[in-house]
Amino acid sequence: DLDAVEALIQGLVLFQGGILMVSHDEHLISGSVEELWIVSEGRVAPFHGSFGEYKKILHSS
Repeated sequence: DLDAVEALIQGLVLFQGGILMVSHDEHLISGSVEELWIVSEGRVAPFHGSFGEYKKILHSS
């Protein structure tokens, strides 16, 4: 639920270490990540932009 996601975001934002997160939850991703890495066609690469910008690119292709 939304309250649980909000609590998780707050915990992740306060956490000082590194985390590898895999999620389909747009709110969780947008609210908690500083770097976005994309896995596509057998490759992993950083995406220099927001999750919203990445979604726009996906929808335009």
